[in-house]
This record gives sequence, C-alpha cells and structure tokens, in this order.
Amino acid sequence: APKARENNDEITTDKDIDQHPFSKLGLHARLVSALCSTKCARGFHLSRPTVIQEQACKSLLLDESSKKSSNLFIQSETGSGKTLAYLLPVLQQMAVDRSSGRIKKVDRDIGGT
Repeated sequence: APKARENNDEITTDKDIDQHPFSKLGLHARLVSALCSTKCARGFHLSRPTVIQEQACKSLLLDESSKKSSNLFIQSETGSGKTLAYLLPVLQQMAVDRSSGRIKKVDRDIGGT
C-alpha cells in the first residue's frame, strides 16, 4: 500500500494549503498545515494522505452535509494509516464549527483545560 512520504515543500501560503491533497478531503486549513508542516521537529511532515485515509475522510467528512450518523469499518494492513484515518474526522468535528467553518474557541471557565 502507498505510504505518506516526507514533505520537502513547505506550505507557505493559503493557496498552498488550498491545493494540498489533505485540503481536498475537506479538512480545515489549520489541520492541513499541522499535518504537513516541516517547521516543527515533532510534526507529521506528510505530503499526501494514504489510500485508506483518503477513503475514510471522503466517507466521513465530505458526506457531513447529509447529517446522518454513519459507522465506518476499516480493515487494512499494518502501517497503512488507519489510526490517522479514524482521527482526522474526529479532530475535524471537535475543532471546527460546522456553521462557520472556523476553529472553535475553548473557554477555560466552562470546561476547557
């Protein structure tokens, strides 16, 4: 199975983010930037999603408009990117307000940490 490779091209502009393969999955620009950044030593440095990540995100993120809950069963070999395939839609839903498309703000007084 194809694996994500290190990204040697730094994302520097909004246009770069909009054209990135992770953006085409419906992920917020800040999540895409975090996935692809080479600035942080502990960053993911991903250049493109694996096949399993692409299929899972398309199923769960691009179908959000239907507002139906759905289950997803993923079966694939070790190292194919299943964990990130599950986590990306969860992070998107937790971090991004659907109505505005903006990153949610956490108010520490009402449950933030």
